[in-house]
Amino acid sequence: MEAKLVKGLSLKALVDVEKNRVVFVESEDDLIDILLSFLTMPIGSIIRLIRDQPPVVGIGCMDNLYESVENLDVQFFRTEACKSMLLQPRNGAAAQCASLKLTIDDSEPLQYFCCESEKCTISQHKLLSHYRNAICGCGRLMSRKFDLTENKQLLLDARNRGVFVKGLARMIVSDELKIMPPGTATSFSLLSNLGLTDGSTIEERVFKIGVDQDPDFERFLKSDDHKAMLISPKVAPGFKLGNQPLGVEEYKHQQHFYYSYHIGYSYAAKLTCQETLLPSSESDSFRRTLLSVMDPKLHYMDNATSSGGFVIESTMFKVTDNLIITPISPMSGLTVLSKLKVPFSDIEERVVHVGKEEASRLLVASFVTKSALTNAFIQKYPKQE
Repeated sequence: MEAKLVKGLSLKALVDVEKNRVVFVESEDDLIDILLSFLTMPIGSIIRLIRDQPPVVGIGCMDNLYESVENLDVQFFRTEACKSMLLQPRNGAAAQCASLKLTIDDSEPLQYFCCESEKCTISQHKLLSHYRNAICGCGRLMSRKFDLTENKQLLLDARNRGVFVKGLARMIVSDELKIMPPGTATSFSLLSNLGLTDGSTIEERVFKIGVDQDPDFERFLKSDDHKAMLISPKVAPGFKLGNQPLGVEEYKHQQHFYYSYHIGYSYAAKLTCQETLLPSSESDSFRRTLLSVMDPKLHYMDNATSSGGFVIESTMFKVTDNLIITPISPMSGLTVLSKLKVPFSDIEERVVHVGKEEASRLLVASFVTKSALTNAFIQKYPKQE
């Protein structure tokens, strides 16, 4: 796992040397922003980042779910982009996390592709894709890659440097990752909770490195929008499903993408992003076209009423108790029963309903057990007489 590290990130820590444990660390906004950014990570990114790191531990059935997607042939997904979206999901707060001094998320930055035909981009379908080789409305591949040109204002005030918390905010972080405003009473409380009655076993150390909220913690956050990113993170645009029983919302930050070009000079074309809608450009040599961002889960000509899922709707899949997903076949069920050594006489068919409650139970079970389906449905749907 590679981490992006900026020189000079260090922590002052209070250590209980007798029990070899950290009591708490003091840090300004850099570490706090890094810790808070963990809350914005999609589950797929978390599984990918930790799966090969020692100690190697599984997270319930989630590692099986991730590996199932890896093993599924791309033909079972609605578009080529769908598999990539699941294995390397986008972070709804990616723009904010890009400013962190250290990040363990090695996901590639957002990319931008237009149709092979410049004429189509300028005057016909006017589409933009975040994934290479999506199918344009004209039938051509969207393979022309652009770098986004942005106008960023340099902020010199140190108070604006933080990502989620205000710059220069100094906080205390306990060993169990509680983030609290600094204070003598807070420090003594942490020491007392650990059974430390004097300073004989305490020493101060400096660590160099590559949430529960206190009622006073909100005043250290940059804005209510930044607070919402942490407490109620949303999926990145394009990742929302049409039929989502958990009610997960999509990040709706309004952005307008413009394809700008000079008449007769296609090499001068550039892609820009603006927060506000710009008036049309009608100069003699300069033109600007507003582009529409494609849903990567759908082909352009797909039915607009489609649910917009990741896999092809007509395909049937088998999901085992530990969430291994494979395409269904006449022999697949028999293979599972054979491996589990279950007599056919002990098998019965049941139908379950999956609403918000059931989906929530399944999500929780998938994190804490290797028998997610059993824990999510058997207790709720006991055997009928």
